[in-house]
Amino acid sequence: MNPEFISTDWRTGADPAVIEARLKEDKAHEIKAVCVLHNETATGCLSPIAEIRQAINRAGHPALLLVDTISSLASTDYRHDEWGVDVTIGGARRA
Repeated sequence: MNPEFISTDWRTGADPAVIEARLKEDKAHEIKAVCVLHNETATGCLSPIAEIRQAINRAGHPALLLVDTISSLASTDYRHDEWGVDVTIGGARRA
């Protein structure tokens, strides 16, 4: 795997337009997955997951959508099926 990072300000969520543009550049479909944080723990900002799925679809790209919900799954609205997420990663622990 060759992970590729899209630089952004960590105080904002992932930008669907930037993701769409990058996927449109990937004519050979070498990108296999778009991995995003739903919630950035330190700032509380959320990524617009449904809009990111729409961006992937508009790009006509087969990449999977993987979403890290470790800090958000039980604390904010999240809709795996409705938003078209392929893989949701969550976690829980007992204190």
